[in-house]
Amino acid sequence: MAVYASVEDVTVRFEGQMPVEARVEAFLDDAEAYLLAAVPDLAARITAGTSTLAAAKIVVGNLVARRIRNPAQFKGEHDGDYGYYYGSEQDWTAPTEADLKLLGVATKGTNRGVGMITPKLAVERAGLCW
Repeated sequence: MAVYASVEDVTVRFEGQMPVEARVEAFLDDAEAYLLAAVPDLAARITAGTSTLAAAKIVVGNLVARRIRNPAQFKGEHDGDYGYYYGSEQDWTAPTEADLKLLGVATKGTNRGVGMITPKLAVERAGLCW
């Protein structure tokens, strides 16, 4: 039985035809299990006030809504020599960085992107100009 969100929490976040309620309840249980795997101390965070129950409802509701919107984890297609791509279960089960931020959880690698690596030489080369 879902603790952090209900079928109603998913319904208000999902646009379109909802699947059978029992299926949504199973998805809620799955989403909460994945959320607790990512944030094992969620209950303690809510008690301490560093996360809120409202934020947990939003995250769980969005995880389930993503699952219902895209049950086959379809990611994309292209036209030349037609092809389509599927993701993995991780695509809907893993809370996003935005989800974790909403819960007040620090995430690793939030500054991803193109960067520059500047090696440091053991001996500085004095007087060289490039």
